[in-house]
Amino acid sequence: MQIRRWAVVAVTSTAVAGAAVLGAPAAGATSGNPYALRASGVALKLSLAGTTLTGGTSSAAAGNSSAAQAQGNGELTPAAVSSQQATASAPSTSQTLPNSCAQPTVPFPAPLGSLLSLGAACSSAAASRDGNGLPTASANGSVASVAVSPSASALPLPITPKSTVVSALGMVLGTLPPLPTSGTPLSTVLNTLATASGSSLTSLVSANIGTSSSAVNASTSTASSKSSVSGTQINLLGGLGAGGAALLTITVGAASATVALTRSTGQVTATDSPGVVSVTLRSPVSGTQSYQLAPGASQTFLGGTPLATSVAVGSGSATPGTGKGSATADGVTIDAVQGLGATTATASSGGLDLQVASATASITGTVPSTTLAASTPTTTATAAPVAAAPVVGATTVHTGEFWNGPLPIALIVLAGLAGLMIIARRRLMQLAGRLVPDRGGAQALGDRPSGPGPVDSAVLPPPPDPARRPPS
Repeated sequence: MQIRRWAVVAVTSTAVAGAAVLGAPAAGATSGNPYALRASGVALKLSLAGTTLTGGTSSAAAGNSSAAQAQGNGELTPAAVSSQQATASAPSTSQTLPNSCAQPTVPFPAPLGSLLSLGAACSSAAASRDGNGLPTASANGSVASVAVSPSASALPLPITPKSTVVSALGMVLGTLPPLPTSGTPLSTVLNTLATASGSSLTSLVSANIGTSSSAVNASTSTASSKSSVSGTQINLLGGLGAGGAALLTITVGAASATVALTRSTGQVTATDSPGVVSVTLRSPVSGTQSYQLAPGASQTFLGGTPLATSVAVGSGSATPGTGKGSATADGVTIDAVQGLGATTATASSGGLDLQVASATASITGTVPSTTLAASTPTTTATAAPVAAAPVVGATTVHTGEFWNGPLPIALIVLAGLAGLMIIARRRLMQLAGRLVPDRGGAQALGDRPSGPGPVDSAVLPPPPDPARRPPS
């Protein structure tokens, strides 16, 4: 009975160990695998007269072993006007910086100071890690508005009679006022035309810039990165178009890039959505015309004049995969009023360059080893099955090939049997001692419960020697 109880314990332990090895979930199957998340967006990047300004930016980043960080920038001029950064480095920590706005405090350098003005710059940021260290981070950045003055210094190019510029402007704006032989600055010509139509030239360029937003977060099973920029509207030559409206309006729709990770498998999905661009030209001569620009397309409006404006729409891209992925919604590039600041018909300062509504998101994850093993084909040749040889002296029933089944099960069974032998060795020796009679014949053969059995030669007299005579 003792041996039976020990055997039950050993076999049960072996079964439990096998179930633990074969049935336990892989590490990270429930809690997820390592990852790194990034997202960033730009609402506005502006270049004028060799100076580049960036406003309305956001970024967020986090990882399973790194701090959650988020930063929003309202405006980067000679000095940052509104910039906020939130960080959460340890579990159960958070930092929230609510939306804050400010006006530029440092004058723009010349010639920007007399031409460019920006509205309120705003930003916000928040970052946290929950009790398990799972991160969430988000940031917003915006510049309310951008305006370029229609001053004489903005468009000083002299317009002379019978020049090619006169004919090109006339096709869009109508008959120009009388021009002296020496020419009239373009800014003066445009103001005269606006006044004649009952309006006034309010701005050379004015724009309402969208907000850039970036966010990352993770749970035990998923992680994601997303960046988006809301819509932007840019008006050129306000008051000069039909009905006193802007001559040219460029509307950029919202753009976004999103990447998502399934942590247990390392699979990454990615989507991109570039902003849809529409352009409206309100010519006092030909009326209102509307254009739709598809991703990857470009077109120039008011060509042949110092007011020429080119619009190029980004195409965007999405790259899903295993272990990593990314998405990008390329922004819209606008080269507005290419004759800005030019003093001759052949000179060009490059105009006012605006890049709006770009977003990028990326994820780097870890592919579990089980996924790699399942997805990687092997090229090892499989040998033909060979019949197993009978096991000599086997004491257990064989229901299949000796090595049939997973190798780990066989190893576990062997380990269990070895443990059983070690545990039962002393009991087996004690039982053997009870079954074998002692040398003194203390137990008679007839007293054995199973009847007469084999005779122990150690307790019988030796057989007589036939060559030896009995004594007389």
